[in-house]
Amino acid sequence: MKINVSITQKHFVYFLFLSIVSIFLVTFYSYHIEKNTLLDRTFNHLASVRVEKAKNLERYFQDRIIEVKILSEPNKFQSIFFNYHKDFETDFFRMYFERFINTNNYYRKIVFLDANNKLLVINKSGYPNTQISNNQYQFYIKISKDIATNTIQLTDYKTEDDSSFHFFIISKIFGKQQAKYLGTLVFDLFTTSINNIMFDYSQYNGLGNTGESYIVGQDFLMRTSSRFKENSINKIKVKTQASINAISGQTGQILTKDYRNVEVLSSYAPLKIAGLNWVIIAEMDLKEALKPIYNLRNSIVIISVILSLIIFILVYIGSKKITNPIIKLNEAATKISKGQFNVKIIPQSNDEIGELINSFNNMSNQLALQSEQIAKDKLFRISAVIDAQEVERQRLSRDIHDGLGQMLLAIKFKLEKIEKLSFGTVKSQVQETIYLIKNSINEIRAVSNNLMPNVLANFGLEEGIKRLCNDSLNSTHILCNFSFQSILHNTLDNRKQIYIFRIVQEIIHNIVKHSNANKTSVNINIGDEYIYINISDDGIGFDLNRQKTGNGVLNIFERVELLNGSVQLKTNAGNGTIYKIKIPIKDEKNKNNIS
Repeated sequence: MKINVSITQKHFVYFLFLSIVSIFLVTFYSYHIEKNTLLDRTFNHLASVRVEKAKNLERYFQDRIIEVKILSEPNKFQSIFFNYHKDFETDFFRMYFERFINTNNYYRKIVFLDANNKLLVINKSGYPNTQISNNQYQFYIKISKDIATNTIQLTDYKTEDDSSFHFFIISKIFGKQQAKYLGTLVFDLFTTSINNIMFDYSQYNGLGNTGESYIVGQDFLMRTSSRFKENSINKIKVKTQASINAISGQTGQILTKDYRNVEVLSSYAPLKIAGLNWVIIAEMDLKEALKPIYNLRNSIVIISVILSLIIFILVYIGSKKITNPIIKLNEAATKISKGQFNVKIIPQSNDEIGELINSFNNMSNQLALQSEQIAKDKLFRISAVIDAQEVERQRLSRDIHDGLGQMLLAIKFKLEKIEKLSFGTVKSQVQETIYLIKNSINEIRAVSNNLMPNVLANFGLEEGIKRLCNDSLNSTHILCNFSFQSILHNTLDNRKQIYIFRIVQEIIHNIVKHSNANKTSVNINIGDEYIYINISDDGIGFDLNRQKTGNGVLNIFERVELLNGSVQLKTNAGNGTIYKIKIPIKDEKNKNNIS
C-alpha cells in the first residue's frame, strides 16, 4: 500500500532530522571533549597530589635518616657511651635517649643491641612496656648481623606476636676508626606520622569525597591507612593494575578498578626511599571525577531538548511558509482543470516560488482568455449551424407550401369536378383519390409546420407553444396545463422566439416519447430582464448521469447556452422530470450552465 506523504511533511522531517542530528553530533563531540579534558585535568591533579605526597614522605624519611646518622656518629655516640659510664644501662645513657625520643614525635621506641647481644629498650612516654618477645629479639639480632658497617637502613617489619606493622631505621655503630663494634641502634617509627602525611582529607586537599593516597609494599599490602576501611595497614591487598605497574618501576596514570573493585582514576609511581620497595598511589572514584561532566551532560540534554523544540517550531513554520504557496498552486490548478479560469494567487515573496506564482497567474489569465474565445467560437458555430438549419427549414417550408402544396391543391380541385360526373365506378375511385390527396396535404402541412412554425410569425410565441402542446399531446393520454404570462410591451425578436419554441418542442417531444407521464405542466413567464420556462411531468424520470449526453437533452442545453441562459434539470427514476430554464432578454453574457 502506497502512503502519500505531502511536501510539508517531507520538508519538515528532513529539516528536523538534520537539525536533531546536528545537535546530537555537536553535543556528543562537546561532551567527549569536555569529558577528556576533565579526565586529563583530574589525572594531572592526582599526579600533583602524588608527587607532593611522595616528596613529603621522602623528605620525612630523609630527615629521620639524618637524625639517626647524627646519633650514630662514632665520636658522638662513643662520648655518650664511654665518657660517663661504661655500663650502657646507666641512668645517663638511658636519660639521653629518653630525652631525644620524648622531644621527637616520630619515634615510638629506640632499641640498642650491644656487641654482646644485650638489649636496651627505651620507650616514648606513654609506652612503658619495655618487654619484647623472643621473635622480636631474634629479629634485632638478625638485622644487626645483616646490616653493613656504617650503613643506615630502612625496613618495614611485621611482628609475629601482635601482628602489628613497624617501620624501622637501623644503624650499626662502631668505635673510632672502626676499631670496635659497639652495637646496633633500631629506631621504631610511629605509623601515624606516615599516615598524617598520606591521610590528609580536609576539604582543601583537592581529593573530594572519594579521593585518597596510600602506600603499597612489594607484597601488595597496604602500608598506610585506607580512607574507606579501618585497620588496613598490612591487611588489605592492593593487587591492582596501578600497583602492579608501579612495583614494576613504572610511573603513570590509568583508569582502572581499585582494591574495592570501584572504577577510579589512578596515578602511580615508585617511591625513592632506600631500603623500602614502596609505591605511592593517588586515586579518585570515576563517578565523582566525572560528576561535573555528568552535570554538564544533563545541562546539554536539557538545552538540546529546548533547542529541538525551538527548531521543531521554526522548521514547522518554515515548512508551512515554503509549502503553503505550493499547496495553493495545486488547489488553483485543480480549479483550472475543472474549468474555473478566474483563479488568481497573490505572491507572498520575491523568490523562485513568487516567480512561479506570477507565471501561474499569467497562464491562468491566458487560459481564461482562450477559454472565453473558444466558448465564443463554439457558440458562434452552433448558432451558425442552427441558424442555417432554420433558414433551410424555412426554404423547404416555402418550397413545399408554394410548390407541392399548390400542385396537390390543384389536383384536388380537378378531381372534385370529376366527382360531379355520374359515372358510378369512376366516382368511387375519385373519392378515394381525393381522400388520399387530403391526407397528403395534411401531412405536408405538418412537415411544413415542423420545419417552420408559421404560427409564430402569424400569431406569436404564446399561441405557437399552445398549439404545440395541443397538437403533440392530443394524440396521447397526457393532460397539459399551459400558462403564459408576459409584461413586455414589445415582442421578442424572431430568432429568440424560434429558439424558445424549439426548446419547448424538444422537451415536449421527450415527454411524449419517453416519460410515460399522465400529465404535464408548461409555464412561461416573461419579465423585464429574464424569460422563465418551467416544464414538469409526473413520468418515470431517468438517470441524469446516463441520459444527459443524449441528443435530445444535449440539444436543449446547447440552445439555452446559445441564448446565454441556464438550465436546472431535476430528475431521478420514478419521480418525474423538472426543467427550470432562465434566459436573459437582452443578449448579455450570463452564468455558466448548471446541471
